[in-house]
Amino acid sequence: MTPADPAIQPRLTVHILIDSVPYEVHERCLTGAQLLALASLPPGDQLFREVAGHGDDEPIQPGMEVELRDGEKFYAVPVGNFG
Repeated sequence: MTPADPAIQPRLTVHILIDSVPYEVHERCLTGAQLLALASLPPGDQLFREVAGHGDDEPIQPGMEVELRDGEKFYAVPVGNFG
C-alpha cells in the first residue's frame, strides 16, 4: 500500500455547531443548503457563520460553498425575522 491509499488515510472529521447543537461532518466543504439540512432546519432560513470579535457575522447563502474549520459556529434566523 502507498500513503495515498484511501484504506489507510485517516477519516476527516470536523466538529461544528449549528444553533448551539454539535455536529460531526466528514467533508471539508458543504453548501449553506447542506448545513441547513444537516441541522434539519427549513431551507428558507438565513444561515450565518459567527465571526470572532466585533465584525459582522457572515451570511451564508444556500448555494455558497463553505470551507469548514473545526469548532466553527453557525446559527440560523427563521424567515421573516431579519431584514
